[in-house]
Amino acid sequence: MKRRQMLAAIAAAAAAPAALAAEASGAPKKVWPKVPEGWYGEGMYQDLAKDGTGVTAPGTEGLPTAYIAFDPQCPWCEKLHRAATPLYSKVRIIWCPVAVLNINSEPQGSMILSASDPWKKFLEHEDHFHDAAFRGLPVDQKEVWKLPEKIRAKVWTNSKIVRRNGTRTIPFGVFRTAKGEYRAIYSGMTTDDLKKVFDL
Repeated sequence: MKRRQMLAAIAAAAAAPAALAAEASGAPKKVWPKVPEGWYGEGMYQDLAKDGTGVTAPGTEGLPTAYIAFDPQCPWCEKLHRAATPLYSKVRIIWCPVAVLNINSEPQGSMILSASDPWKKFLEHEDHFHDAAFRGLPVDQKEVWKLPEKIRAKVWTNSKIVRRNGTRTIPFGVFRTAKGEYRAIYSGMTTDDLKKVFDL
């Protein structure tokens, strides 16, 4: 046996016991469910409608409504926005900022909500999400305290609402159908996936 073959055989033999042990233990690989078992869709929808704060495309009043919790620092949230963009004329999607990822999440959410045109500021944030210097709107942590306290509190209210209704990942949203069914909207959905949720 050549030296290279011998070394390969030794390595394989060393790895085998560990692999067999893992297989024998039957330890399941941890995979987060797309929709958490404890998620309460109706509660999330009603609570966000009553006490939540978000931004939506102008002129969508009267359309079927969806609420989506997003963290301004979340790349998957930005991707979901891109997937939803072709549907903004057909569904009223209200984007509710939450703070779960890092110290820039709450300030950016507050900057969006406190803007004179929140939807325009939201689009500005998303359009600059992949800038080299910063994810979205620049945040000066020394100036964060100047943001309106009432607006900052709204970001945290959104955060509490989605947590207490069983949401574990962001982005996560809810849509109520014409028949009163509450459907989940979650990370990784494509435009076609969203069309199915929205019955389009």
